[in-house]
Amino acid sequence: PAVVIAGPEAAELWLDEDRIVREASPPPHMVELFGGVNLSVMDGAPHKERKSMMMAAFGRAALEDYLPR
Repeated sequence: PAVVIAGPEAAELWLDEDRIVREASPPPHMVELFGGVNLSVMDGAPHKERKSMMMAAFGRAALEDYLPR
């Protein structure tokens, strides 16, 4: 089965940790395909810590630093 979400309301539901459990949700071959355990299959504190790192890497200041000078 697959689920597709679209729009801000659906995204809000996906981000609500009281409604969604990501850990152990994909089959093992999908986890392997995407390089092992990653942000999309994490919950709780590990998810928040990894997400914070990712958001910092894609913030305005970081993106400006990636551009050639």
